[in-house]
This record gives sequence, structure tokens and C-alpha cells, in this order.
Amino acid sequence: NPLRWNGLRQWYFNFSSDSLELFLLRDNIFLLTDLVDDWASGPPPEYLVFVPFKYHLDLRLSNIKLYLNVNDGNIVDDPTDLEDNAYISISSPLLQSTTCIPLDTYRPSRNAIPFDIRMDTASVSLHLPPWNTQASFLKKSDVGHVESLAFDGSYHYNANTSPANTDTLVLSMSAQSPVARLHGFV
Repeated sequence: NPLRWNGLRQWYFNFSSDSLELFLLRDNIFLLTDLVDDWASGPPPEYLVFVPFKYHLDLRLSNIKLYLNVNDGNIVDDPTDLEDNAYISISSPLLQSTTCIPLDTYRPSRNAIPFDIRMDTASVSLHLPPWNTQASFLKKSDVGHVESLAFDGSYHYNANTSPANTDTLVLSMSAQSPVARLHGFV
């Protein structure tokens, strides 16, 4: 804690994992957004007792495999069942990510969460269950490979909900030596 009254408090969280298999759905993104909102929720404090915070989150994920569901019609019954769902999977020997959740402004109308995600190498593949028609036509599941993949940007969200408010994502991506294998049917 700082040595002055209501000074900026900075909390650091470092997470590491090895051989993580993460099944990510769109609803998980809403869950993370709600989690950030919960950290900043509650009755608004009086200005004189407002305490600014910054939460710094660092991830280091070794041998990660990320599964993004691509079922027809986006119908998902059991999101982790490999025999029942189609996925685009992204794997990497190392994913590093940093972000900061700034809660250091008194009652802002908008807030931005900056992030930086880096992978030395990443492989993309298409996983199809055996009953899927496309599975019988694909000889290889590899879709692509890339080196030095980096994403940085920020997620801008509004403090209150309204049809007039739009949350935005500003995203920059860079990569080296991309290789893509595209499948098509005639």
C-alpha cells in the first residue's frame, strides 16, 4: 500500500501454466468483461474516499492449446467434447500476455484495458469430428503456421449500458513467415 492517503495502489498477479488446453466460447468473453465490472462495482464512493487501483495481470502459458468452437450454426452442447464439435485450434510452445485493469479514475464514463499478447510460434489446425462431412475430404488438419505472432491493443468499454453506447476493440497484429493451407471444395 502507498504511504499517502488514497494513493494509487498497484496489485500484480502473475499466472503460469504448462500444457493448458483452453476451450474458449464467446460467452467466456462476456464472463471476463463482467469480472472486470465486478471489480469496479458497488455503490460509487465519495470523491474524498476514492482509492485508485491498477491491477496488473501477467500470463505465461507454456505448451498451450486454444480451442475455438466453429460448429455449424454455433450450436454447442458440450464445449469440451472433441467427438461432438468442430474447432479451430491454435497451439504454441509459449504464450505471454500482459494487461492492466486501470481503476484509477473517479467514475469514468469510458474505460480502456490495454493488452499485449505474444507467441514465438503458433500452429493453427482444424479439428473435425469423424461424423462431419468435411472430415472425410481433408487429408491434413493443418491450416497454418506463423512465427513471432504479436497482438496488442485495448478494449474500450462504457461504464453504463445504453443502446447508444458501443464497446470497441482496437487491435494490432504482426507476424513473421506466415504459412496458410486453404481447403476448398468444388
